[in-house]
Amino acid sequence: MACPHAPRCALFSQLKTSHALSVWQTLFCDSGFDRCVRYRLSAVGAAVPPDLLPDGRTHLPHKEKKVGRYDT
Repeated sequence: MACPHAPRCALFSQLKTSHALSVWQTLFCDSGFDRCVRYRLSAVGAAVPPDLLPDGRTHLPHKEKKVGRYDT
């Protein structure tokens, strides 16, 4: 059963357009949505941070990620 919140989820639209991110869709949106932190927050009416991943981790936008072996 697919996630009932997928149509309103800001991350879901990004997952659909990226082959690299499709694993998140398979693991959380298509069947395991009850394990999705975004779903659980939304289900209780809490704000869902835009950078929150389904497993509860957050990610930085690509332009802010540090690159190089000498970064701390």
